[in-house]
Amino acid sequence: MMLSSRFSTRGYTLLSDEGPFKGYWQLASRIGLLYLSILITLALGASVFVGFLIGKSSAAGASLIPVPLTTRQFVYDRSFSYPPNNITNGAWGTLFPRQGGFFSHEPTIPDRSTLSVFHQLHCLDAIRHAYWQLHDAAMEGKKMSDEEFTVMTSPSHVRHCVDLLRQSLMCSADRTLEVKDDKGGVSGFGTVHHCYDYEELLYTVEKWQESP
Repeated sequence: MMLSSRFSTRGYTLLSDEGPFKGYWQLASRIGLLYLSILITLALGASVFVGFLIGKSSAAGASLIPVPLTTRQFVYDRSFSYPPNNITNGAWGTLFPRQGGFFSHEPTIPDRSTLSVFHQLHCLDAIRHAYWQLHDAAMEGKKMSDEEFTVMTSPSHVRHCVDLLRQSLMCSADRTLEVKDDKGGVSGFGTVHHCYDYEELLYTVEKWQESP
């Protein structure tokens, strides 16, 4: 059954691929497919090239501070989870370079910068402070006002930190297996991980801070 070379639908006049335009549409389709193939090839080539540049840039950034890998068994250390005091705050202080988290190192890092891990640890410590501040207030039956929060424990800062840590954990995506225990869950402690040597990282940054 021959279809009309023109037919209307929903107010639009469309051309069919039959009738006097059949050869034209077949040729146009072939030319269109050729151009489409070329465009797809160019797009794929461009994406591979851009991906190469991004990967090269990321690799270069990671190689600015070469740190060896080591194995580490996770052990619960209450010094980092208990309420803020001289002992716990001192323990957290050992996780950062002695001169603070910012540094520069000519010529590879000319601008004052910090490492994401220092920012992430700062955020985790802020959440620790905020948790115990709210815990103590709840135990005393006290209602806190916004003015009683410090900049570090303010809701806006904690919200910032929660999402920063979420994205950081997803980015790192530690794939170490944690076997379910007899209680039906996992504690995470006692598991051996492959980690960057954090002490070596601190040593390198502190050395750069002393002689940038």
